[in-house]
Amino acid sequence: GGENSTWTKLGAANASWNGLAISTNGNVVVAASAAALTVSTDGGTTVTNATTSGSGSYNAVAVSANGSKVLAARGTQLFGYNGSAWAALSSPALSWSSVASSANGTNLVAVASGDKVHVSTNSGTTWTAVGAARDWEAVTSSADGMKLAGAVYNGLIYTTTDGGTNW
Repeated sequence: GGENSTWTKLGAANASWNGLAISTNGNVVVAASAAALTVSTDGGTTVTNATTSGSGSYNAVAVSANGSKVLAARGTQLFGYNGSAWAALSSPALSWSSVASSANGTNLVAVASGDKVHVSTNSGTTWTAVGAARDWEAVTSSADGMKLAGAVYNGLIYTTTDGGTNW
């Protein structure tokens, strides 16, 4: 760690980055910025910009352990990548601030300020609002997707061990 570490610069242009995720083997790196969703499948040597519909900044991103599934927040829309194509997910239109994924990419969680936590147990096909409406700023997930933690802007951190049912 620290000053003795060797860091390699990702082959992406300078940007104001909003989110970053990496697969467990380090091959898939996904970065979200105001203007682009940048993806590398070779550990950052080469990058491409993903093409999704919608408008607004890419605010957050999460990737499954093996890198085959990606969840991205752009403006008020969530997008999923299933290993072959990007698709808009049937999520509510909210200004998403943070997203997270289980290791297998099946259990997903997304938060937005002033709303409840939104969870999916089927890779984003359907979403359920859980917990209380708060000014959610960040969210994270355990590998199995059952243990979640959410941080409130200028507030507390909440946890759940049942996928979001009880906070």
